[in-house]
Amino acid sequence: RWKGAPAMLNLLRMDLYRMRKGKAAYICLGIILATITLVYFLLFLMLTPTGQAAASRLGMMDFVEMEEAKALFREINLLLVFRQSNMDGGFFALVLTIYFTIFVCADFKNGFIKNIMSVHVNRWKYIGSKILSFAILDIIYLAASYLFTFLVNLLMGGNIPVTGFSSVLFFLAQAWVLTMAMLALVLLVCMLTRSIAAGILAAVLVSSGVIVTLLNALLGLFHVNGWLKYTLYFSLQDAPEVYQSPADLAGFAVGIVFLIVYMVIAGTALSKKDI
Repeated sequence: RWKGAPAMLNLLRMDLYRMRKGKAAYICLGIILATITLVYFLLFLMLTPTGQAAASRLGMMDFVEMEEAKALFREINLLLVFRQSNMDGGFFALVLTIYFTIFVCADFKNGFIKNIMSVHVNRWKYIGSKILSFAILDIIYLAASYLFTFLVNLLMGGNIPVTGFSSVLFFLAQAWVLTMAMLALVLLVCMLTRSIAAGILAAVLVSSGVIVTLLNALLGLFHVNGWLKYTLYFSLQDAPEVYQSPADLAGFAVGIVFLIVYMVIAGTALSKKDI
């Protein structure tokens, strides 16, 4: 049954097959790309002469706002557009973590996990297969969404300056590690509760940064909010685009530590609870 390749690789192949054959992975990517398109369309109206003329005719912008838009145009680059469209506000992470929640909890809902455990597959391998399958999907989503941003800019006339490849790669690598840690947190919640509702709530809270943002505002009144920069949400939002010193690697360290901690707790929770 599970002979040949290691059990985790078999599980990984099964998870990837489910993604490839299902519609959800494509729908989620489509939502991310549609958001980028919408943001770029708004930028087109604000930052290009043709767009400004159209916006002016529609009453969306006046002369003062056009001048402000021109000043803004001189300060942005393509990576900033990409970040503002779906990364810094947590939209990318929200879509990914909600899909992950539904994907994982479906195993409990349809009884698939009982079939897996009935053939004595190590439960840690189950955790590993879920993380690895979405690590692959995460890379695909990040690469596809940035490439899409680049192509949209190209089709619109290349009005926004392209960011250097090293800066793009440095940021995307941080984004990948940090969003994987967010997925591990959601996995932990799913293993503890077996509930799609609880998993989605955790996905919304961790990706949107609601709790840490409120804490930042409250603790900022007493100047004791410095430690919050090491949370997943703020590490992603404030991720540097250029490596200048070891301090710029903090996002990688935060993501890796949380990823390992949440995976260990999730694996322990799955091992201790009856299926």
